[in-house]
Amino acid sequence: MILADGSEVALPPDYGDSLAGRSNLRLMGSTVPACGWSGNNPPPCSDNTGAFRRVYSGPGLSGADATIVGGTIENPNGAPDQGYIYIEGWTSPNTTDSEAGIFLNQAGYYFYYSTPQTGMKVVSSPHFPVGDTMQLFVSSGSKCCFIAVTLWDSTCGKLGDPNCTIEVDPNANGWVGNCCIMARMSTIGQRDGDDFTDGTEFGPSVWSGVQQSTGTTGPVKFVPAGYQRYPKDTSKVIVQFQDADDETDTIDLHS
Repeated sequence: MILADGSEVALPPDYGDSLAGRSNLRLMGSTVPACGWSGNNPPPCSDNTGAFRRVYSGPGLSGADATIVGGTIENPNGAPDQGYIYIEGWTSPNTTDSEAGIFLNQAGYYFYYSTPQTGMKVVSSPHFPVGDTMQLFVSSGSKCCFIAVTLWDSTCGKLGDPNCTIEVDPNANGWVGNCCIMARMSTIGQRDGDDFTDGTEFGPSVWSGVQQSTGTTGPVKFVPAGYQRYPKDTSKVIVQFQDADDETDTIDLHS
């Protein structure tokens, strides 16, 4: 598989068409007339990329981290939808976001991916089964334009074990110091545009221990500036909310 940055990775069995269409989609957070920013509030909808749940911060953070247990995805009608769980950041309103997190393929494995401005990056191994506990750390780099990401499967073994840990430094414009508005996302990516009745269900995705950092403080408990669900139908974007750093999300695109 040739990635957007020109590199090539060997894909495991049943990886299949997991990322089909994703690189052709405008990412959540992109500036579009119908889904633009309002002050420091991220766009309340997407540009044909699927349903989502977002919890976002105010500006001035250098990073965020969370513990994640990813849910399953069911496509009874054969829709080519994929489940994504990630942390994203913007250096300022009306800029394109950079994402880092995991996506679930049809064979039931989570893979690391990121989408800095230089193109999508994917790590095919290690990859982790549904139900494993993963920890995701995302932070700005010590010099311009790099975001540091660590994905650790704590079910698998020790942090730093190459069979359990992924560490990458994707290029992200402006990610230095206390650069960013940060957010956590649970979403369904849809290749053929928004369809909130195609029958796909993704979840439950469990977030816990979500934290934020600056260059001088942290990590400390995540302080939200706001919450979003798209669509606003609470029967389709289902949130079991405990507090700002602990919640369970399920997306159910029932008819």
